[in-house]
Amino acid sequence: MTIPIPHDVRQLLDAPSYVHLSTLRADGSPRNWVVWVGLEDGHILVCTSDAIWKAKDMHRHPRVAISVTDMANPYHMATIQGRVVEVRPDEDCRYMDPISFKYTNKPFPGRGPDRVCFVIAVENAARRTLAFVHDPPRRDTGSGADLMSLPARQERVLGRIEHSLHAGDPRLRSMFATFTKLTRGRRRRISRRRLADHRHPRRAQGRHPHGSRPVAA
Repeated sequence: MTIPIPHDVRQLLDAPSYVHLSTLRADGSPRNWVVWVGLEDGHILVCTSDAIWKAKDMHRHPRVAISVTDMANPYHMATIQGRVVEVRPDEDCRYMDPISFKYTNKPFPGRGPDRVCFVIAVENAARRTLAFVHDPPRRDTGSGADLMSLPARQERVLGRIEHSLHAGDPRLRSMFATFTKLTRGRRRRISRRRLADHRHPRRAQGRHPHGSRPVAA
């Protein structure tokens, strides 16, 4: 029996969240895919090529299962069971382009007669939020020194800032200050090294161009 998509589940599907789609092989065993999705009234749209196995699965077995997580909080999630009720030709990406814009802000690059859009009706849907905070520990040495390289730490902080902007997190100011401190410290070290090399040219001879490691003879 088809049901309307619950509002809280629709919010997750409306966002550019990555969706896991489960289809059935010919022998009835499940197969999983990471897909983009769109919404049309009370239906979920999945666009793909007819040559892909997930398309062949859905042509053969219309029953599907879907899970989706919030990109800002992976413990905010929803599960959906549904059924393919229509397959539409999508050669000109009439259905795929709006979905591609949602995820990449660009039209989908592929066109062709193999493009199709599967329309999925929802039969069961539930959303839940687990009481956890996504903050995995950093790896460190016995002395507590962070093993992550400086660019990796900067990338991690930038990722947290991006998620905080999306979620309106008040910790954004602190994260931005941390990132600024990391980059400022690196610039100061580079400047001091260049000044020392200018004053003492012989010290700079043999230095690795990207660090203090000596160049092998």
